[in-house]
Amino acid sequence: MDLSPPRDPHGYSLHPDPVLLDFTTDGRAVTINGRDLDRGYRSQDDLIVRFRGSGGVCNVTFADHRRIVCTPSNPSVADLDAVPGVIVTIGDTFAYVVKRKTDDRSRGRNRGPSDNVVTGVKIVCLIAIAIACVAVYRTKAKHRVGATAAAAVAMSSHVQQQSQRRRRHHHRRQHEGDGRIS
Repeated sequence: MDLSPPRDPHGYSLHPDPVLLDFTTDGRAVTINGRDLDRGYRSQDDLIVRFRGSGGVCNVTFADHRRIVCTPSNPSVADLDAVPGVIVTIGDTFAYVVKRKTDDRSRGRNRGPSDNVVTGVKIVCLIAIAIACVAVYRTKAKHRVGATAAAAVAMSSHVQQQSQRRRRHHHRRQHEGDGRIS
């Protein structure tokens, strides 16, 4: 299904701004990750990637919806692992500094637990809360059933006692009445 915006009769079209998330390197090339990276411009004319700090240019070799790949134009930028960031410029007005993707191993030491650990802890807490709620409900339900049964037994014995009193009282009246007539 094509979700691209309709064409304007004057040749203009509306596209979302690219979302640039982070970048990685493999020692030879830089891969910039994001969304909508190939919409509304021609990468060969309107896309420039520069290394932050040195200002060296990174030649774009590939661009699609989710990534831009470039290689350094100057071999002096040989250590791509030392590059802290890149500046992506699209057209005349859109420029964005993209930071290196954080390494999960260093994240655990320097920036707290990983997202997977945090998600796991949240799930365990939710399960514990659900179990506690069920236990409280069952305990209250047992007390309610026990109290209702005890109340029913007490009420039943009270009704039986009243019934026996009435019978005795009625029986006495009959005997008293019998005694008066004789």
